[in-house]
Amino acid sequence: MTEAMPATVVKDYTGLVAALNDAKNHLGLSNEFCEEIGDLTAGQIDKWIGPSLAKSFMTPFAFNMFCELFAVEFVMRPNPQAIERMQSRWERRNHNRIRVSSKPLSLAVKERAKSEIFAELGRRGGLARARSITSAQRSAIARKASLSRRRVPRQKKEKAR
Repeated sequence: MTEAMPATVVKDYTGLVAALNDAKNHLGLSNEFCEEIGDLTAGQIDKWIGPSLAKSFMTPFAFNMFCELFAVEFVMRPNPQAIERMQSRWERRNHNRIRVSSKPLSLAVKERAKSEIFAELGRRGGLARARSITSAQRSAIARKASLSRRRVPRQKKEKAR
């Protein structure tokens, strides 16, 4: 059994990468070994947490692999200094707009509600338009609609072969 790994405080992505690299070095693991165990291509560990840092690794697969490979877990705890800095900037959630049901809506319910939702949006749009235009504009729109209903449809041209 190796000696216990020291606890590390991670506050940002760079700190996370450094902590994972420290864990790899503490355990004495090579990049090649980590790539073999993680079923990764050659040079991937070097790009993620090694000296080159050519790529960001924060995918669920990579994060889970590093936690398992280095036998570590991450514990979140509040940072009092960060809370003090951010508290005035945090936007509180409007609880009136949160769905109370714990079940997600089924596709069938969403499909049934779609026509009602679009009809309501159409009503709102129609009322807003009616309030914003003058009676002369309304008459012109009605006249144009009437003419287009009475118009004789165009004949389709035959395509030349």
